[in-house]
Amino acid sequence: MTAQAVRSPFFVQTGGYIVGRSRWFGMHGTWPFGQLRIYDDRLILKALFRTYDFPRESVDSLSVTVGPLSVGLRVEHWVREYPPIIVFWSFNMAELREHLEAADYRVSHAHT
Repeated sequence: MTAQAVRSPFFVQTGGYIVGRSRWFGMHGTWPFGQLRIYDDRLILKALFRTYDFPRESVDSLSVTVGPLSVGLRVEHWVREYPPIIVFWSFNMAELREHLEAADYRVSHAHT
């Protein structure tokens, strides 16, 4: 058995989240109960009771989304076991976007 090296993320940001079948019927977590970790080959969203692991190839698109009081990153994905709505709410979207793009993740413009 070989030991695997513990990998560190490129960037970690604490924020809030929505995970569910819609914005209205989902689990909402406020700051500081969500955490987005950026790795070279995956994104990981740590929610209060679950961790969502998105290998790079499972991410269809990333887009900035604007809510009534906040700005977030929506993850469109191909992981069947995960709900369709995954949004990470950020207090500093410019910084998050900068680090995502530095890790070669493309982030599209805002939509509501």
